[in-house]
Amino acid sequence: MKKTNYILILFFLLLTLLSCTTKLNMSPDEEIIGKEPLITLDSINDLNSINNENSLYIIRLLTDEDTLNLLIELKNYIDPILNSNNKAINWRLVYNKLFEICNQYQEVKEKLNSMINSSEKLIRKRGIQAEIVETAKDDVLNSLNSLYYSDQVSENPEILIIDYRDLVYLRSLAKLVLSIYEGKDVIDNWLDALKLIDLNGYRSYFLTEDAKNFLDDFNIYLENTYSFNDYPWKHEETWHRLDEMVRQLARISGDPGLVTTEDLFKEDTLKFEGTNFLIENMDFILEACYEIYIFESLYADEEGWTNNNKTSLYEYAHLNENKDISIKTTLNTPISDLGLPKEIVKLKFGRVDLLNNPKKVDLLKVISETLPTSKLEITTTYSKETISRIGFIKIKTVTNIYGSVILDFKEISNEPLNLNNNNLAAKEEIIKESFIETKVWEYFEKGEIRSDEAEKILKIILRNITFGNPNEYSIYINLDESIIINIDIDVN
Repeated sequence: MKKTNYILILFFLLLTLLSCTTKLNMSPDEEIIGKEPLITLDSINDLNSINNENSLYIIRLLTDEDTLNLLIELKNYIDPILNSNNKAINWRLVYNKLFEICNQYQEVKEKLNSMINSSEKLIRKRGIQAEIVETAKDDVLNSLNSLYYSDQVSENPEILIIDYRDLVYLRSLAKLVLSIYEGKDVIDNWLDALKLIDLNGYRSYFLTEDAKNFLDDFNIYLENTYSFNDYPWKHEETWHRLDEMVRQLARISGDPGLVTTEDLFKEDTLKFEGTNFLIENMDFILEACYEIYIFESLYADEEGWTNNNKTSLYEYAHLNENKDISIKTTLNTPISDLGLPKEIVKLKFGRVDLLNNPKKVDLLKVISETLPTSKLEITTTYSKETISRIGFIKIKTVTNIYGSVILDFKEISNEPLNLNNNNLAAKEEIIKESFIETKVWEYFEKGEIRSDEAEKILKIILRNITFGNPNEYSIYINLDESIIINIDIDVN
């Protein structure tokens, strides 16, 4: 549910194009790709001659009367919201207003689709540029002035061009406006869910009524029985109460011998519509960001200016600002100081080692290459050394936990993503066999447990869950064939 506002936020950010960047001295990334030769397209002198089959039809996004008026209305509405310090924005009202504005321009939807489709053939032709001359130049500058220079109009450039960066930004802008039209049902459903969660809390939204009541009763027992300084898990009675609650949960649904997600969660709350819409738009926008990064690494200076005696549309929009306009500034920033415990000795996002100070662009590249239909694997290793004593003998134990999460975006896109389709279940005897028969409260009382005793309890737990393997000391979780989680535990 935290993804709910993602597309909207991207829209707001790109609608103002890059309005916030900071300065970083960085040389072009020579490992990305070789610099491509300049590809000069025919100059544009009459925008009316560019039809929806022309690969540069996307430039009409700025000059078509309907699309320009729509952009101006959207910008005038959203700019004050983005520039305010209000942290309690009502996203329902914001999106409804955005849709209301777009809905006044129904014919724009088809134009946006044509602009995106016709320009597809120019993607990855990073050396392209076309000069804009005569009446077309006047029309384009007038449009940019109406969007960016309400107070002081920038000086007309001698040579105005549309280059690859302009093309990608315009395609992204068209796609994000189009998502307002196409995402109405999906975004409404997300916002409805968020509203219910906000009103009733996560427990009331997700849990079945019986499960919530049983959990509430157990929590009330703990609050009424034990003081703040009296740790409840040191008492045998707590574990018997917990055992009773788990057995009650197991009787909610059809299989009384197991506690399943059907016992705990309302059916519809684990079904997610709109995943295809989300992934498709994320793929488009993140790929665009990476393409712009490559372009700037090859053709622009450290602040994003091409310095070729020509002025691109993007550069013209920022002429009066005299600042860093490069997306490289943000994407070349290292990812460091994650605040992880020292026991995390490995953390990889795809092939990116997050413990080795990667740059943000490294993550962007991995995600861009993975979406929309490939798999992304996130892996980690947790390693902890403990020392225990048996008499005068010191025993060193190293526990390694290897974990991985595989996200299959092709499967996630097959709507609905139904997390009720899983292999998660626990036997109703799990508390009795794992904790009561082993008198686990005695370990809490002592504040320590030997590794062989912990290993014995772990094996019993794994034997009592359907997704555990007690022989391999491993856990395998399958959520709708879309999200696969593996955990292997090794104690030496």
